[in-house]
Amino acid sequence: MANLKNPSLSHFHRRRENYLGNKLYDPVKPGLDISPLEGATEFRTDLPGNSNLGHEFNDGPKGNGVIGRKLSENWRVQ
Repeated sequence: MANLKNPSLSHFHRRRENYLGNKLYDPVKPGLDISPLEGATEFRTDLPGNSNLGHEFNDGPKGNGVIGRKLSENWRVQ
């Protein structure tokens, strides 16, 4: 998990690619900076075997990865 914001989003809105190798801290989305960086390794979640589904906070019944209610943008950045 590169930062705290990405996992709190619905899997439809999570980034499909992350760049691994950057050690810079991103204070806006607490965690590592996952922007494109020369020499970094690109991790793509749309390739077979790579997934970013995990757990999800979304309205509706729990199950199939949904573990709690949908989180507002305001709540996620607090």
